[in-house]
Amino acid sequence: MKKEKSNSLLCPALINLADWKDQARFLTILKHQKSNDWHLKYANESSIFLRLLCWMGFLVDSDKTLKRRIIFRSFFSMLFLALIDNAILSFFQNRVGYYLRLALIYLLTYVLSVIIWCEMRHKRKDLSTFLRFIHEIHPYTQRKEISFLFYCVCFSPIILSTLNSTSKNLESKACTYMYKYPIKDFQWQFLIVFIKSIFYFVLYPMFPALVVILHCVLCQRLCGLINHLRTKVERCPSEKFTVSAQSNILKLKTRIDDVMILMQKLLYLPSFLACILNFCSCCCAVAWLALGYRKESDESLFTLFSLFLIISVASQLAYFWFVGGLPIAMDAFREEFCKKVQHRLLSVGRTDEIDFEKGLYQKPSFVLSGCDVFYFRRSSILGLMGAILTYTLLLVTS
Repeated sequence: MKKEKSNSLLCPALINLADWKDQARFLTILKHQKSNDWHLKYANESSIFLRLLCWMGFLVDSDKTLKRRIIFRSFFSMLFLALIDNAILSFFQNRVGYYLRLALIYLLTYVLSVIIWCEMRHKRKDLSTFLRFIHEIHPYTQRKEISFLFYCVCFSPIILSTLNSTSKNLESKACTYMYKYPIKDFQWQFLIVFIKSIFYFVLYPMFPALVVILHCVLCQRLCGLINHLRTKVERCPSEKFTVSAQSNILKLKTRIDDVMILMQKLLYLPSFLACILNFCSCCCAVAWLALGYRKESDESLFTLFSLFLIISVASQLAYFWFVGGLPIAMDAFREEFCKKVQHRLLSVGRTDEIDFEKGLYQKPSFVLSGCDVFYFRRSSILGLMGAILTYTLLLVTS
């Protein structure tokens, strides 16, 4: 009897222990699923776009796990060390006049890159909220072309470092990179130049190019929302475009307006810094290609500065083109809405309905700005290119 009693007492304990183990296992699996599915609040599926934002520390989710914290802190450490190292190397190079101005402008691009990272990191809550709002309004799946572009930019430091390591002046470069300590062995020369170049090219041009593409993707998604709303108005028959239908569309438009205000807050300073960085890079590259190549006939340097020029010009043009597309998309929506209201008035003939047109045109077109200095319109592109050429001539001739 005692044995049976003891067994009956042990059985519930064993059952509870088994239940506890199952529950613990279930919670572990659930936690693992949550950590893997963090992207679902921002997009339908995981993408290189979201992973880069998380790895660089630009999302709230960057702080959620130890692995992500290590990744984004390592990334910032790489940027900061490259800046410090390049600043130290500038003191070892006895540059005067024209070359000194070029070196200072080039160093400024590094400084701006680090400041952009700090500002984007500071705005991580706004960026997370922005992505979540957009996904709630209209779910998003990233196109393969965008992913391919991100991969190309991420691999660019390796390509540029290989190009820099094939220079005719490899020995002098290795000596400079080692703070004027002579390196005789070719393999060590190649390794030193290659590894240090990767650090430099991650800081510039990879990181600024990534930031520009990230901003352009955000603007393109917002343009997509506005165009989706315009298409909704366009496809709606005039008879069904009632006051309630108009009200529902304008409610969505109000949500998009809130997202645009959040985007202005998010890009206010980073967009200004990115434009200044690309502007300085353009001037520096054009100035070196105009005069520097005559004094240093190094084909690898010529190719590098040509690529810098292409990347900086493309980044600047992309910024003004995609961000400048927002007011165009909003104006197109307004025109389509008013046209549909007029068609309804002609077909139905009712004049006692609420006039929503006045409310649409009371506010001016929303134009994003960078610190109220750069106003992103597509019409500003030609003026920007003229300014780059003017300042380059001043840099070369002074």
